[in-house]
Amino acid sequence: MQDLIERLAQNREALRALVASVPPDKTEAVLGPGNWTIREMLAHLVSAEWSKRYIAKIVVNRPGYQFKPVDRDKWNQDEVAKRADKSLDTLWQDWEAERAQTIEFVQKLTPEQAAHTA
Repeated sequence: MQDLIERLAQNREALRALVASVPPDKTEAVLGPGNWTIREMLAHLVSAEWSKRYIAKIVVNRPGYQFKPVDRDKWNQDEVAKRADKSLDTLWQDWEAERAQTIEFVQKLTPEQAAHTA
């Protein structure tokens, strides 16, 4: 578990450096046809951080739970759209808060809980 916690913290630092390196005038640049902007990608990461932790909580607390299929493309689009009015700085703060909650969740897992799979 300590390995995972360390990787989550390291990834946070790597993403922090990457976000800090983006010039303000580039946060709304589309990187290619059908792609998201840098700000939209960070909005996606905010929702993904929350959703992965939510799924992990279900796996830990409800062994054998059967997840229903979901249209991930639509869900991702909807989640990014919910954050359309947020600045890059606000999204970064939101992501950091979500990552901190993920790390806290992982730190509290017992070995038995960590062994659960979906």
